Amino acid sequence: MLRTLKQHQIQIGPADHGRRMSLDEFDHAIALEEQVYELNKGVIEVSEVPPPFMQSKCRQSEINLRSIRNRIQAQLICCWVQ
Repeated sequence: MLRTLKQHQIQIGPADHGRRMSLDEFDHAIALEEQVYELNKGVIEVSEVPPPFMQSKCRQSEINLRSIRNRIQAQLICCWVQ
């Protein structure tokens, strides 16, 4: 008689941050929420990821700050050379 074992599917969520888990368990786990889950030295680490519209706003702000910094650096160089 053949017996089949139904494997228990492990679910992980933000509350599992810091929980110890084997690599095999982690590979087969299902993430409950849209977070980034990593296994670091056998411990689950949960990171929040901003929604796409916030990511684009952050990127645009970074581009603006770089542009301002570049203009200031150019002005400083021109003043120093004169």
